[in-house]
Amino acid sequence: MSDFTEVYNDGTIQVERSEHGWHVWARPAVATLMVRSGKIVLIEDKKTGNDHWLWSCPGGMIEQGESSEEAAARECEEETGLIPTSLHKFTTIPTDFPDTYVDYYLGSDITEGTPAPWIGTPEEMIGKVQDHTWQELYNFAINYQLRDPRLVVAILQLSKQKSLLNKYGLV
Repeated sequence: MSDFTEVYNDGTIQVERSEHGWHVWARPAVATLMVRSGKIVLIEDKKTGNDHWLWSCPGGMIEQGESSEEAAARECEEETGLIPTSLHKFTTIPTDFPDTYVDYYLGSDITEGTPAPWIGTPEEMIGKVQDHTWQELYNFAINYQLRDPRLVVAILQLSKQKSLLNKYGLV
């Protein structure tokens, strides 16, 4: 088995394992729970490679030269066609790679944008974009219906921030 790891100046970490033919790219990332009319916008996501659709929120890697907030807005527009013009970071969850993390935002004041042209390709299978209540999202988290375990942790942390949930009209 042949492993190698390479770290780039922009914080990207590339890990390659030739025996299994897999590649991992890691760098700081973002994810956003967009709030519209007291509900949270979720997407059905099929990036798992196992033909199961699971709920997720827009998110992805922070590009070189981009702030965390800029990445959050860009990922929302790319994946949903919606742009949150107001963002509030409510937690940061570390990943298994050194110096990498996911910043989680609540996004509001939603405007219309344009989804990226690659959405819907086999690499970026996104199904429904649908609004859900806070209780539905919380139930997805505790019932294993979310794609990313870090999102589950972020939701559980957010559930303890009652004043923030009230501010966004979620409870």
